This record gives sequence, C-alpha cells and structure tokens, in this order.
Amino acid sequence: MTADGIYLSAGLSAPVLALALIEALRRHAAPRLTLTLFIVFSISISAFISQSFLELPALWTRAFEVVAGASCGLSWLLTRSLFQTPNNKLAALENPGGVTPSNQAVPLWCWTVVALIFTSHLFVVLLATYMDSGLLRNELQRTFLNINLLASSVALLLALIEPISSGFARHSSAEKRFRLRFTGGYALLLGLSVVWLGGAPDTAPTADLTEPVRVACAFFALIGFGAAVLYRSAHPLPKANSMEAGWSIAPKPNSTAYLELKSAGSLNANEGQQELTNHAVRAESGPNAADRELAHKLLTALGESHGFRNPELKVEHLARQLNEKSYRITQAISSATEYRNFNQMVNSYRLNEAACALRSPQHANDSILSIALASGFNSIGPFNRAFKQRFGLTPSQYRLSTGSEHVTKKR
Repeated sequence: MTADGIYLSAGLSAPVLALALIEALRRHAAPRLTLTLFIVFSISISAFISQSFLELPALWTRAFEVVAGASCGLSWLLTRSLFQTPNNKLAALENPGGVTPSNQAVPLWCWTVVALIFTSHLFVVLLATYMDSGLLRNELQRTFLNINLLASSVALLLALIEPISSGFARHSSAEKRFRLRFTGGYALLLGLSVVWLGGAPDTAPTADLTEPVRVACAFFALIGFGAAVLYRSAHPLPKANSMEAGWSIAPKPNSTAYLELKSAGSLNANEGQQELTNHAVRAESGPNAADRELAHKLLTALGESHGFRNPELKVEHLARQLNEKSYRITQAISSATEYRNFNQMVNSYRLNEAACALRSPQHANDSILSIALASGFNSIGPFNRAFKQRFGLTPSQYRLSTGSEHVTKKR
C-alpha cells in the first residue's frame, strides 16, 4: 500500500470506529444524554484525526479545525454525564422520581464553558482565514487564543477530577476501580498530548512526535470513552432520591421499614425478608415496568432461596437463576430498588437475617460470630461495621435492646 493509501485509511478509520462504537452503545441502551454527547464527541475527535491524514481543500480543513476545537469541552461534559450523580436535596425535591446521569440536564454554566471554548477557537480560525495580517489581527488572535487556552484547561482539569470527586467514598469497590482506571487513562492521555507535547517549538527534539502522538491519543480517547459508556450502560449510577432517602445500608434505623420490622418482634427471618422486599421495590413511575418486574423477581428470589447466605454470591449466580443477563440484574437493582448496587442489596438481606437471629430466643445461645457467618458474612469485622451503620447499635447492644439480657451468650 502506498503512503497516500495509508493516510487515507487512517483518516477514514476514525469515523468508521466512531460509527461502530455508537451502534454498540445504541444496542446496549446507553443513556440518551450520554449517547448524544458521545456522538458529538466522536464527530469532533474524528474531525481532528481525519484532518491530520487527509488532503482536504482549505475551506474543509478550516471547518474540520473548528469542529475539532470542541473536543476538550465535550470530553468534560461526557465525563460529567458518566460520573456525576445529582444527590443533593435540591435535586431530590425538584424531581421526586429521581434524577440520573441519563436524564439530568447539564447546568447552564457547563454549557457556557464549552461554548466559550468553541467560539474562541472559531474566532481564531476565522481571523486567520478572512482577516488581513496586521497588528489588530495579531492582538485579536492572541486574546482569543488565551481565552481558548484558559477555558480548555479548566475543562480538561474538571474532566480529570470529576470521577474521583463525585462522592467517591460512598461507591462500591467495582465502581471505585472503574473510576480510578478511567482517571488513570485520562491522565495518561492528557499528560502525553498536552503536558509533554503541548506548545513544543518546531526545533524541539519531540517536534516530529507531536502530530503522531496526538492522533494516537485521540484514537485511544475515542475507544476509552466508548468503553466507559458501555460500562455505564451496564452499571448505571443510582438515582438521586435513593441516596437522599438515607438507605446507606437500607433501611436506616429511623425508616418506616426498620420501625415496622423492629416493632414486629415475632417476625421470623422469612417474614422479615418479605417485608424488606416489599419496602425495597419502588412504586413510583421512575423506573420502567420491565426493571420493576425484574427487581421484584430478584428480591423475592433472593429472600426465598436465602442465596445471600452464600458469602461468595455474585451477580452472575442470580442472573443464571433468573435466566437474565448480568447487566440487566445490575440495572434493575440500581434503577428500580432503593439499593445503590448489588453488594448493598445482599448485605441488607444478610443484616436482616442476622437481626432476626439476634432477636430470636432460638438463637439466644449462638455466638455473634456464628450468626454473622450463617447470615453470609465472611468475618466478624465487616459484619459489626455494617450492622452498626444500619441499626445504630453494635450486634451486642442490639441483642440486649430486644430484651434478651437474661440469656447467656457465647462471645
């Protein structure tokens, strides 16, 4: 293949790759806002890559430059849609049905920053194309370049910190790993294309590497964002009102579910799990009917089969039991129940089982460790922490508070 053929193939590969990723995201029912942002981002990145390889008329080259100039701002908006969870009380009050990154409107100030990046770059291109060289043009170009540099730097920095600043500590281990990997990959691409090669003079030893490395970074950015959106489609973030409802390890001590469970001291474990299932499935019209139906089947199956007693229980086990795909199970949990993720759901059942055992005279002589292990926990430490976080009491204090002080207990 000739050099021209190689350049042509490379220039056309970006839009082909973008179309393949967009189709994959569409098939996996990616959130509408996230998918829209990815499409626009793909167009911008494809324009940057194509103009680096294809011989285009001057007017087309300028047009591609303008479109490519929005990539910094779009990468930030796309990152925000992947990781930003509107969990403040104002968002919950404004939309009681819950707001997720898939339907959350982007704040006006975010669009303002992106518009500033795009328009400043547009003016730089227009001045270079249509205005005669002179002092005025040079001053205007310098001004708009500085504005573009400042706004682009802000967007790139915000995109870098977004995954680890949006309530990072409260997320599951899997979500934390996803966020850290995304941040690491983004930082690597940013370091190579901007920090290392940005502004390098033509006489620098790395001058010949600038264009190839930036194009390679653009390719990897397109692939990386596509993979991130695919992951988010299969592992959606919880809705705002789920977090605001106080279900850290649901239900909390002051919640209706817990008060009813505690007041019904005669409840056995099965009845308690059914009560928890009824409270966990949300009745509002936010999630779609399929998710609500699957969530109810999932919670019912989990309570009836006592699968939560298996400390090695995974999403895949429940998916096989219900003949569903794993990502559908995860999606139903986060969108149609009061749980943030699979681990929180399973732990709530384990804690409910343990609480019933601690209240039951039949288990009065069982040690707290044996109750924890029988409920599905691997060790006493995580059980004690999770139990106190949910009920506000240690297991020992909880057992005493139920009126079992007279019973001799093994420690």
